[in-house]
Amino acid sequence: MADDLSEPKFVKKNIAYKKEDPVEELMELYEKTNVDAKQTESGDHDLSLRQMIEQGREKRKRNLLIIAFLCLLAFCASALSGFWYFGQLKPFKTENIALEITAPEKIVLGQTFDYLIKYRNTGDIDIASAKLTLTYPKGFILQETLPAATAPFFDLGQILTGGHGEIKITGKIMADPASEQKLKAILNFMPANFNSEFQKEASYSAVIESLDFEILENFASSASLNQKVNVKFKIKNKNQEPLENLKLQIAYPANFELASLKPQAYENNNVWLLTRLPSNSESQEYQIEGKFPGNLQFAGDEERTQNFVLQMLLAGADGNYFKILEKNLAVKIVDQAISAYLIVNGSSGNKNVELGSDLVFSAVFKNNEDQDYNDVTLRVNLKSFPLDILDWTKLSEDNMGKISSSADAKEIVWTSKEIPALKSFVAKQEQIVNFTLPIKSFEQLASSAESLSQSKIEAFAQIEIAKDDSLPAIKSANVEMNINSNLDLGVKALYYYDDGTPLGLGPLPMQVGQTTKLVVFWDLSNDLHELSDISVSAVLPEYVKFTDGGKTSAGDVSYDEGERKITWKINKLPITVKEAHANFSIEVTPAKQHLNQIIKLIGITSVSAKDTQTQDLLVKTKNIITSALESDKYATGDGAIK
Repeated sequence: MADDLSEPKFVKKNIAYKKEDPVEELMELYEKTNVDAKQTESGDHDLSLRQMIEQGREKRKRNLLIIAFLCLLAFCASALSGFWYFGQLKPFKTENIALEITAPEKIVLGQTFDYLIKYRNTGDIDIASAKLTLTYPKGFILQETLPAATAPFFDLGQILTGGHGEIKITGKIMADPASEQKLKAILNFMPANFNSEFQKEASYSAVIESLDFEILENFASSASLNQKVNVKFKIKNKNQEPLENLKLQIAYPANFELASLKPQAYENNNVWLLTRLPSNSESQEYQIEGKFPGNLQFAGDEERTQNFVLQMLLAGADGNYFKILEKNLAVKIVDQAISAYLIVNGSSGNKNVELGSDLVFSAVFKNNEDQDYNDVTLRVNLKSFPLDILDWTKLSEDNMGKISSSADAKEIVWTSKEIPALKSFVAKQEQIVNFTLPIKSFEQLASSAESLSQSKIEAFAQIEIAKDDSLPAIKSANVEMNINSNLDLGVKALYYYDDGTPLGLGPLPMQVGQTTKLVVFWDLSNDLHELSDISVSAVLPEYVKFTDGGKTSAGDVSYDEGERKITWKINKLPITVKEAHANFSIEVTPAKQHLNQIIKLIGITSVSAKDTQTQDLLVKTKNIITSALESDKYATGDGAIK
């Protein structure tokens, strides 16, 4: 038993195994492979070792591609989830950055105006940095920027959430009104939580209004060959601002023989420089003399019309000149021994005239031949229809011509009895007859207002040679005159209304250092034709304050604090609306230097409107309003400041 309880003993046992030769194993494997290949070729479908190895390699390649694709898919999913997570936390939209440009609806050529560029961050992400780059319109002359630009751009810095700002660009445009005038603004910015730059763009295309000029010409609309042709003209600046660096040039007809110029031209006998033309003023008179040669021949009647093309040019921002006004002055060549033409108010062309104004006539007759003619009769025929609006009772004529009437017109006739020189119309002699004939006022014609709105005047001059059948009566070109609408404006400042009711506040007479409140009334009246684009304006002195938005029966009153200018605008006033009214309050605080003086309360008030029938621009002005309160019958004193 003792042996059984003792520790077990292990006996090493040798196990016999067959010793293998590696070379023989390879040989057997090779032989087996050959056998397998032969079996495969003989139709057995078991794979050879080589095929098994190639299949194993293909399988491993597929596995590697699958693993790579799964890794790429996982990476994309991770990236998309990151962007999704970022977007969920802080979304950024470029539309949250607002950029806009404002400017006047219409910009007058050469007049100073402002572009206002406004930007705002309406989102919930701060802008870390921003800069604004501007591309100015061609012909824009920059005068000032607020704030100053850090050339070539405006550095706006940070724009916090809800932050905003404004840039003011002051300048004027000196370029062809027909060219596009576009201001372009580009805002480049970077959000605070995104390392990438974004861009916002805005633009503003301006509508440029041409300047208001008038050519006042004086010339004969017809002439014969070898007859002296005299063309005179002036330029009238009808704008409120003076203009500089103007150029006048005229293109002559191809066959015109120039004799003289007054004043002498700057270059090429057809260009004059006009360095400055003040507002509401006329230039000096320019005169051209010459003739059309006697051997000139015409293939047809159209070739008889010879055009002098007058152009007015203005210097642009780049120093080049561009055209702002052009007019043809046409002279027709006639085969007449005697010529006649009629000038009305300085020109022989058609025109628009005002009720109550004077018509100044010059009837010009010339003997172009080398022989004399006897017993000459001169006539001026005037036809006013459908209503006779000429005031014949106020005719002013020094030669005492006889007035005769026909069914639809009246004539003034002169013979040698009235003008002795007409007994023999001497060769190369010129005879001029002048007279003035007023147009009746609206008050004289108001009872026939319906016919008045369509009334016009036609006139021509005529010369007749007695006892000479070879020379029939010779007529001038017809001059047609249309009547403009009867526009008027009443202006007054009142402390007391017409019935004595107080409208104003404060001391009257006005006192130094104390404020007096008054009410200003603008009363517009119109008859005959519809008006459009109506504008009434006036400027306040520094010591006068505009205190309310005003009240109107039509249109709107606005106040420009920078220019201290009050403007009342009405888009259209139909003929059925005879009146329009506006009023507003002002406060006057006289200074020490005004003591014992009558002071200006409102500057000259001007009204402009377009007559839709005659297409003429009507302009009228009213004098200043003073502290004398001339229209207030209840105001006491002489208006001197106490």
